[in-house]
Amino acid sequence: MVRHDAPAEDSRGEASPDLRKYLANLLQFEPVVVRPSIIQRSTIRRWHPSGKPNISALNLKDRHPHFETGEDLTPVRKVPRLAQSPKMGWRGYFQSHKMDRSMQFYNLSELWALQACEADPVVADFVEHPICLLVDHGGRHRRVRLSTFVTRKSECWFLLGMREQTASKEPRTEFLEKIGQTLSTHGFGFEVLTELHRREEPLAKTVFDILRGRGTKPLDQARVDFAVALANAGATVGDIEDRSDLDRNDICRLILNRQLFVNIRKPLDHKTLISPTPFADPIPPWSAR
Repeated sequence: MVRHDAPAEDSRGEASPDLRKYLANLLQFEPVVVRPSIIQRSTIRRWHPSGKPNISALNLKDRHPHFETGEDLTPVRKVPRLAQSPKMGWRGYFQSHKMDRSMQFYNLSELWALQACEADPVVADFVEHPICLLVDHGGRHRRVRLSTFVTRKSECWFLLGMREQTASKEPRTEFLEKIGQTLSTHGFGFEVLTELHRREEPLAKTVFDILRGRGTKPLDQARVDFAVALANAGATVGDIEDRSDLDRNDICRLILNRQLFVNIRKPLDHKTLISPTPFADPIPPWSAR
């Protein structure tokens, strides 16, 4: 677009003094201040178990064999193939190296729960969509399908994935409180996950870095033993990379195999401390706080 109020060139095709002054004035503008976008933090909706899990109290073994035998990890809910829609959100399959099968998710919050449980070496096993619960709320029995069941150390947790906008509504808040108190009373932990959990750093980046180990080939036992020996001596990720032929992806595979342990709440870099035993961390792996 040509500005009609701009001074013209002279007969020799050079910019006149007025034109040079005009262009100089155009370049004198106020700098644009770019402010970082405000990242909304997740709301903690967590109920810790009050004691040992009481499986018989909720008739869990009748609803899912995993609670009794630990062998059957088949979910009770079938999820259609990968798709996206404004109402349903993302849904599809997550290939778990730890559980050695393809696992189903119905939204991004459920996917984050699977990814975090996969990356955390403290998690022994987990199953998606384990059971449906009937919760007495306001004189009515409401049906809720829990997203994930997790065994971590001596604790058992149920997770429920949903949108932050849905979880923050007042009627739903009271309903979640009822579920959390009921499960906690019977010795199960309960936490609500939303899409905000998978955005919190450095936890999210560390989880995604560890998941890169799923694509590497199995390591021979001699290399594994050498890495564990270095971890016993208080080595870091950089020490193992410098003193062996293992790269970062190989180390991540050992973490997924629960042969090496890291604190997933810290960045996975050259200075990350490696341990042959789990770190004492009371915070579940799917939450940054």
